[in-house]
Amino acid sequence: MAAILTDPKSADIGEARVTKHLIDKGAPPTDETLEAIVDQAILPAVGFGPRA
Repeated sequence: MAAILTDPKSADIGEARVTKHLIDKGAPPTDETLEAIVDQAILPAVGFGPRA
């Protein structure tokens, strides 16, 4: 298995997206939204493409 390399900025992407959702929508993200955050922001930031 390959090592996953992250830096502090990459590690904060998920938290930032969830916080933005809370501010914009006034509610926690749904499971579907969390999945989208992982697929579209976190995985690409750490070197993996979105899940197919």
